Amino acid sequence: MKKYFKSHGESITTYNIKQQLDIKMPFEYVKFLQEINGGILDKHIFELRQYDPNKTNPNIYIIIDEFLSFEQLIKAWHYTKEELSDYNLLPIANVRGGMLVCCRQEETINAELFFYDPDFGPLKLTDSLLDFLNLLISEKEIDDEKYK
Repeated sequence: MKKYFKSHGESITTYNIKQQLDIKMPFEYVKFLQEINGGILDKHIFELRQYDPNKTNPNIYIIIDEFLSFEQLIKAWHYTKEELSDYNLLPIANVRGGMLVCCRQEETINAELFFYDPDFGPLKLTDSLLDFLNLLISEKEIDDEKYK
């Protein structure tokens, strides 16, 4: 997964993760924290509209500012757990505009990802973190005419 990031944090152990944050997490996301521990993506734009054909959210593209490091995750969880626990979600990345990319709090193999906008609720994106990373595009790849 490191190939998707232009910068990333230092690795962390499973012991540190479980000791400091006692919640269920998908194995794929735990592995991400162990190896990458947050960071800035090389390609950082996601085409939200293809996962929201009913246009329940006004965003067409979203910009991923950063994936949270474990330290940032602890802080973000402290501030969002009341709101996100209703959906069984855990924040894993900041989206420009104060929104989040989250994964489902489950002990599964893959991390099912959601876009979370406090005004519109969660929207399912992909069945795994790797699928999500493979769908990211650069600014040059944005097609403004596609949804007009």
